[in-house]
Amino acid sequence: SWGSDFGALPGGRVASTRLDETAKQGLLEHLVARGAHRFPHSHGRPFANHLAGVPALIAHWRQPTDLVVAALMHSAYSTEMFPWGLYPFRGRADVGLLIGSEAER
Repeated sequence: SWGSDFGALPGGRVASTRLDETAKQGLLEHLVARGAHRFPHSHGRPFANHLAGVPALIAHWRQPTDLVVAALMHSAYSTEMFPWGLYPFRGRADVGLLIGSEAER
């Protein structure tokens, strides 16, 4: 679990170090709706599984919520290793509205 003391998404400023399951699920569903389930990742697992696992690790290390949310969105834009971005880089403002500007940075 990512915890239970997170403010409502989208766009709300986060002040705690944990996400509740509803917020996490909402962001994951958003990423799947943008196509995260269509892309493969290592060991044959769907990319969406990877996106859920990285922030869980960051939360386990008790990092700030902005960093946990950023970890969930860490491949929102295409990179050399992941050319199938879920958002174009020019969509940074949209991502910022969704997760907050601090997490987007």
